[in-house]
Amino acid sequence: MKKIDYKFTMMGVIFLIFGLAMSRVLMIIVGAAFIIYSFFSKSMAPTKKNIFKPEPLKRKKKEKK
Repeated sequence: MKKIDYKFTMMGVIFLIFGLAMSRVLMIIVGAAFIIYSFFSKSMAPTKKNIFKPEPLKRKKKEKK
């Protein structure tokens, strides 16, 4: 069984419930999209390296002579 991304599932359920309660079509569509995405997000290819997250600097060791 595949793993499900629970954060997106919960966001989808919340949008779906509020969309139905306030009868907003856009919120219902967004909620359904989040729920569908939660099933496919784990099977998607990994993204490229995050350029916004800085890596720790590696200092070069000085050679002793």
